[in-house]
Amino acid sequence: MRQHHNGIRIRKVFFLAILITLILSSGAYAKTAKYYKPAQAASWIRRQAGKSVYYWNPKSSAQCTELVYSYYRHLDVNAPDTDAWQYSEAKPPSGWKKIRYYAGFTAQPGDVAVWTGGRYGHVSLIVSANSSSFLSLDQNMNGRHFAAFYRHSYAQEGELSFWGVIRPGFKKGKKDSHAVSSGRKIRSCVYYYRGSGKHFAVKDIQIRMRRGKITCSCKVYCKNKLLSRKKYRIRCSVNRKKKTVTCYITGKGAYSKCRGKVRVPVT
Repeated sequence: MRQHHNGIRIRKVFFLAILITLILSSGAYAKTAKYYKPAQAASWIRRQAGKSVYYWNPKSSAQCTELVYSYYRHLDVNAPDTDAWQYSEAKPPSGWKKIRYYAGFTAQPGDVAVWTGGRYGHVSLIVSANSSSFLSLDQNMNGRHFAAFYRHSYAQEGELSFWGVIRPGFKKGKKDSHAVSSGRKIRSCVYYYRGSGKHFAVKDIQIRMRRGKITCSCKVYCKNKLLSRKKYRIRCSVNRKKKTVTCYITGKGAYSKCRGKVRVPVT
């Protein structure tokens, strides 16, 4: 009889231990960016300094993208499996924002810095910043295949051109009116119009949130000729249910018969 009670007691302790483990692990798993503050993210980034952070193949050279990939996974989101420069075009995770560099921009701790140029571009993790420069943790920088701190300006660095940042959806994170949630960039979308032999090609569509309102801009070409902004007008229509922004382009003057629209998904 005593052995029976002991067995029940052991099973209870065993299942209780499993339950506690599951609760603790689920709590850690739920520690996503929306629960983090920028300073907490910067603390995790600093702890990676001096390490060779691998994610795919420990036998290969530790790449800059592997450090950033690990950061994404730490914040419980999927990272793009691409070269570094393609982070500038990839759709960010839900709640994250892409901010292209502009005059007066200041990064914040926890941002993912993105450079284009060169063969692969570059990405790093920012730990502190001001209006003229930022300190970031870089891997595979200057031939060093481990994570180390570097001070960067927002200017061109050799072949690398600072594109901007990808900002996680932090709790109490810094907001930016230039932030865009859509990572889709339409490089060339050509459409034709009834009643006219002319056509427009629309490129480099940018969707921005300004003071709670969504605005859009683009470059419009006709027969490979960049049109002056005075020769067309553009307006945006937001469909919050379908999570899309539609840009309507209408020609003016000699281009008045040219009109059309481009629909861009946003998150």
